[in-house]
Amino acid sequence: MIDNNFACVPAYGALPSIETKYPKDYEETLHKGCEAADEWMDTRASSHFFEDVNQQCQGLPFHKSIVFNIGYMLRLEQRLKGYFLFDIKPLADMLEQFNGGIDWYIEALERGLGNHAAEVKGMALGRIEQAQNTGLISESMASYWQEKVLTALKEGAIQTGLKKRRATVAAKKEKLSGGRYE
Repeated sequence: MIDNNFACVPAYGALPSIETKYPKDYEETLHKGCEAADEWMDTRASSHFFEDVNQQCQGLPFHKSIVFNIGYMLRLEQRLKGYFLFDIKPLADMLEQFNGGIDWYIEALERGLGNHAAEVKGMALGRIEQAQNTGLISESMASYWQEKVLTALKEGAIQTGLKKRRATVAAKKEKLSGGRYE
């Protein structure tokens, strides 16, 4: 059972939170370490994790850098344990299926779907939320995909607007030429 007097590494997807022996007032720094670890893992950073930790800790007071490091390492441990708790192959297949589905939604939105864009956007965002809630993707990865969906929606609106504009211009030219528009 978790004691509310101690700082905890937050739960990650289906993985439970981890209690530390640091007082509750260190929790913000501990969480920043967790967020940095998530960012490093989710972006498949080209730097080694120890380089990332050192860079992130620059400028922090010594005692806070220790807590930050612990948050970072505990998040890495938590996520690694998660890989061993679950069969990795089905998770990898689920992630591949998720990525393929989201890519399809994004491509469809970019093409411009007119009246159906809101429906497809809702399905895409729902799928992202479901993947995050089940622990398939992290919060930062969900934010990344949500941003891609919204950007695709904007691009699709532009494409839809251009299609309508072209059709209007073509109709006006045809009307002016008496149906002899080429």
